[in-house]
Amino acid sequence: MNQIQEVYNILLKHYGKQGWWPIQGKYSGKSPKNDNEVFEICLGAILTQNTSWKNVEKALNNFEKISKKEINNLSDEKLKEKIRPSGYYNQKTRKIREFLKANEFTREKLLEVWGLGPETVDSILLYAYNKSYFVIDAYTKRVFERLGFEFKEYEDLQELFHKSISSETYKEYHALIVEHCKQHCTKKPSCNSCPLANLCTHPQKYF
Repeated sequence: MNQIQEVYNILLKHYGKQGWWPIQGKYSGKSPKNDNEVFEICLGAILTQNTSWKNVEKALNNFEKISKKEINNLSDEKLKEKIRPSGYYNQKTRKIREFLKANEFTREKLLEVWGLGPETVDSILLYAYNKSYFVIDAYTKRVFERLGFEFKEYEDLQELFHKSISSETYKEYHALIVEHCKQHCTKKPSCNSCPLANLCTHPQKYF
């Protein structure tokens, strides 16, 4: 068994299924059923840039209904007011407006949208459109650097995941990494009872 698969098995056993991406506040793990749910995931992926999911939920809860039509009917000032809890609301308003202009939802085309980098684009493709791209966020980089993996670019680590595990596990695996970083693999790690302690190569462990 390769180590990336081993880590997935350990995290799944320890934390259980996470059910990401949440839709209307529910963690069911199910794919979006309609265009509005697809857009809610896309909106959340943009809003979660440089903030916690808790703040994104506060912003999403400011909308009576989440849809492209609803957003298009809002002035920029009204939109900024609603997404303010997620921070960087001026930039994020522009990013949302630019995303709404998109009409091709391939990785190549979405990366051309102003303000959308690989992490955001892959989140949109994986969770909203069920495309097989593993999301490499700051949490993923932190965990696997501490496990001794070496990589220089986003795509280097992503390719390792693509080669090592089934695409059917991508959503659950990414969510498990996020949960692990909330509970143990923080910037100053809490290593006591960490399920990955035996695999970790981090020089400063905190028990």
